[in-house]
Amino acid sequence: MISFFRKIRQKLLSQKRITRYLIYALGEILLVVIGILIALSINNWNEDRKNKIKERELLNELTKDLREDLVMLEFQLSQSDSILKYLNVLKNPPPPGKAFDDALASADKGTLANYRYSAMRSIESIGIDIIQSKDLLESINNYYRWWDFGNEIYRIDFDEFWKSEWLPFFRKYTDRGVSGGNFSRTFSPKDYEGMINDPDYQNILMGKIYIFQDFKLRFESTRMRGENLIEEINEYLSTEMH
Repeated sequence: MISFFRKIRQKLLSQKRITRYLIYALGEILLVVIGILIALSINNWNEDRKNKIKERELLNELTKDLREDLVMLEFQLSQSDSILKYLNVLKNPPPPGKAFDDALASADKGTLANYRYSAMRSIESIGIDIIQSKDLLESINNYYRWWDFGNEIYRIDFDEFWKSEWLPFFRKYTDRGVSGGNFSRTFSPKDYEGMINDPDYQNILMGKIYIFQDFKLRFESTRMRGENLIEEINEYLSTEMH
């Protein structure tokens, strides 16, 4: 093909048909440019297609993570309900014995919800621009920012309450604590009457009730955000990516 075009150019030059030669040369250049543009267009199309396939894979993985988050949140909500139930039992304490001890052991528990981040970590490693919808990307980022904010509040509020109020009080009246290098969780009060009549008893119970009511609200809000994000991703996959 190259030798064919060269022969045409040589023939035009030998015939001193300069004008036609220039027109031909410009046409040849134009064909080369068009060929390059077509090749670039095909290459860009292939890259865009690969990116869309990868974007779909990542969003499907993210949806899977979100569904696992929802399962975990349901468990944490159930745990919170259980803890609140036993805290309320202790507000009107049963007589000393197994019922009281079991309620105290159950109320002593804590809860912390951690999200799955594997899909989001993959998105970040590839580059967040792989998600072509800026609105969807903002929704995803907001979801994880909300998680981080909630967990930070938990660590600040609950850890402070736990260390400064809950543990000191119940270590004073029960055998709860670490013994011989092993964690011991025994809740038969050493002084039942002294404990339930201590002015701090009701205050500490109400403090933990308030904290766990707040946790429940956060878990419920996070669950709603997760459900909405799954719906937004599914809508994007079914419309924008076809």
